[in-house]
Amino acid sequence: MLTDVPTKIVLPAPTIEWAMWANEHVLLTGYILGTFSILTIILQFSLWPIGIYGLILAVFIIIIEYPRSG
Repeated sequence: MLTDVPTKIVLPAPTIEWAMWANEHVLLTGYILGTFSILTIILQFSLWPIGIYGLILAVFIIIIEYPRSG
């Protein structure tokens, strides 16, 4: 006699590893964008006001992407 047993779908571990890999790369992007935005503002390049937007975007990216699961 066969009975239907509900099965639980479990995501494979590599999915979590890819998520952490992507998180690390986005954080690195935020740090690099912030660093070069600060340099652009300090050194007064020709389009330095755009560096202000880059700095705001970098802070936003870092705040959004920093929280990690335990």
